[in-house]
Amino acid sequence: MTRACLLSFIVGAAASPACRQPRTPEPSMSSVVGCFSAQRGPWTPAMDLEDDSVYTQIPDTFRLLPDTLPTLAGLSGRHRVIGTASRYMLNNYWYSPSPDSATVVWSNGTSGVTLDFAVAPGTVVATARTSWDFPRQSQVATVTLLRRPCS
Repeated sequence: MTRACLLSFIVGAAASPACRQPRTPEPSMSSVVGCFSAQRGPWTPAMDLEDDSVYTQIPDTFRLLPDTLPTLAGLSGRHRVIGTASRYMLNNYWYSPSPDSATVVWSNGTSGVTLDFAVAPGTVVATARTSWDFPRQSQVATVTLLRRPCS
């Protein structure tokens, strides 16, 4: 991987065609790719995170793309996600652990939010989890997802 490709991955910029590996969605991904609106419920347990709350934000809308990101630090099978709620969350990607499910990660590289959901018609209830690069209790929240047209 060239430095330019690595840098575009780290900052979340759109990679040049030489860096991307675009592909047609596989049958197992076709039910996952697309656009979603998200409404998060309260974090449990409730905590006063002060300035760290920027690492727990989920975007109101996001798009899961089939584009495969370059393998980095042994992580492969990651795909591009468009949409972030915080300028601090630059390491965003998603992967499909099974044909009809997705895990979306919004992270600064060490702390962030992971969203897990099974794809179904209509409204989907997902689970969001915080993760930290220092000892802190993780929080969990319910997120309501609705598939929406991509514009």
